[in-house]
Order: sequence, then C-alpha cells, then structure tokens
Amino acid sequence: MEYLTKFRTIASKVETVPGTAETLADADNNIRVYDLNIGALNVEFDSDPAKYATGDFTLGESIPSNQSASITFRNKWVNKAGGLEPNWTKFTKACGCDVAAASGAWGTGWALYPDAASAEDTLTIGIYDKQRGSNPSGLFYEFAGCIGNCTIATEGTGKPYNMSYEFQGALNDITDVAVADIPELSGAQTDIADRFLNGSFTVGGVTGCISTMEFNFGNTISPVQCIGAESGIEKFGITAVEPMLTINPLLKTQADYDSWSKFTAGTIEEVIITTSQFKLTIPRAQIVSMSIEDQDGILRQNLGFRPLRSSTAGSYIYASWYAYIIN
Repeated sequence: MEYLTKFRTIASKVETVPGTAETLADADNNIRVYDLNIGALNVEFDSDPAKYATGDFTLGESIPSNQSASITFRNKWVNKAGGLEPNWTKFTKACGCDVAAASGAWGTGWALYPDAASAEDTLTIGIYDKQRGSNPSGLFYEFAGCIGNCTIATEGTGKPYNMSYEFQGALNDITDVAVADIPELSGAQTDIADRFLNGSFTVGGVTGCISTMEFNFGNTISPVQCIGAESGIEKFGITAVEPMLTINPLLKTQADYDSWSKFTAGTIEEVIITTSQFKLTIPRAQIVSMSIEDQDGILRQNLGFRPLRSSTAGSYIYASWYAYIIN
C-alpha cells in the first residue's frame, strides 16, 4: 500500500518549555492548512565526501550529526465567529508575534504585532502520512522547537489573503504510527475568509489604488545547538526581524503623490490597508525600493516600504506594525 500526498495532515501545539516536544491530539489539528510540505530532511555530516588516505579514489564513512527540516504551508486570513481569537494565531505567535484583545476607531477584535518577548515561542509540529487501502499504516514526523516566518499576501483584488509560513524545526524522529493515533482534523474554522476588495489604502493620508500586497514579517531563524537534545538542536529562535511591505499603487502625478521625492528624501509616513476583517497599520513606513511596472497595459508603481520602530509606546511596546483582526 502506498502513502498518498492527499492523506497528509498536520497537528501543532505551543510548547510549555521551548524545545520540549508536546504530545499531540485531535484538538491540535484544528486549522485548515493548504499546500503542506516538508522540505529537505537535513542531517549534517562531519564531512561529505569523506576522504582519507587510502592510496586511491575511494571514499570513507561520514558521521551524521544534527537533524532538522523546514515545514511550509499556508492558511487563509479569517476572523472567528463570536469575536473569539482565531485558531491560526498559534502559528503567528511562533513567528515572533503577540496577540491581544483590542479596540479602536476600526472596531473591536484582536491586534497582532511583533514582540521581542515572543522570539522563542516555539511549537511542536507533527506531520502525518497515511497509506491507502483497507489496513493502512501511518508515518509520524516529529518536529520540536519550531519557529517560523510568515508572509501575508494577495494575488489580486477579490482574492483571499494567504498567510504563508516557513517553519524550521528539530527533527526528533520519523516513526511508524497507528492510523488510529493520527490526530483528526477537528474544531477547524469554517468562517468565510477575508477578501482583498471593498477596502482602502492610504499612505501619508493620501488614498491610493492597489491590486496586490505582500507583507513579510522578515524573521531570521537560527538554531540553538545543544548536547542534550535528541536531534542535536534544542530549538530554533528569531535572531533578527526586518519586515517589508510591497504594494502596487496606480501611478499618480507628482502633485497627487510624489513617491520619487519621498523615496529620495527618506520621507517617513503612516501606511494603512483595510478590508472587512483586516487592517494593517504601519505608523512609520519608509520607501526603500521603487519601480514602474505594467499591469494589463496600465502603469503601476511597485513600492517597498520598511516598517520602522514606532515613536509612541501605546499598547504595543513600540511595535513597528499592527495587523488588526476585525470582528
């Protein structure tokens, strides 16, 4: 019996002790995840190829050491009925963010923002493969101490926001598992996801027309190597954060919005993107890249904005950006 890609599933749980794997159950498989993939299974070797003085071209044995892998997938940006915290926030918390109940002129809901205190809020991630047939078997890939990066992006107007993740984790083991012990998808949200339409974009108080956006959290992930870890890696953690927003407003006259002068002068302005369930606010954004591009025969600017440290502490500890989950 063969393992089928369509049968792959995932469960994940916030670790009480960073780097110590949690036991996973049905309740931990509670998010609708798309394009789930395990990257290269990395086992470091002391040398490869290993060549010692044999007097000919033949090679010797390499010695395996640290074990890790990357896990990639995506989910849709969606709020949760009843004003509850969405299930997917456990992923963004493991991407260096905090989540807090919030309210403002935009309404009520939750604020997602980067927080240095979350730089090692790790996850245990379990990936499960299953055979087809009447008496199938399963495989369990156990990843501990997982930390990741997230990119929120849309493919165009009317399309949903995709939250794409790349997690790095210590690969403790790959073992056989009974199909009955594979966590089943349960409690997943079925709310309709937000779409990139009927919203607004402003920069420095000037309204613009954008058809795509990409917001990269910009996390740099590094391992913590430890002799006591089963894989040689105790956990992963965030060692640098360089977020970036890329948008494509229609080309305006310089009288309407002089992006070139702002680019060359280093002007810092507030950027806001709002749709039904989503509001991204960057209090201090600076243009760091600019190009003129063609979209269906219409000229648009491709602008890259770098979020900078807020000058006001507020409720979010000088966070450089806030993404509001609107009820």
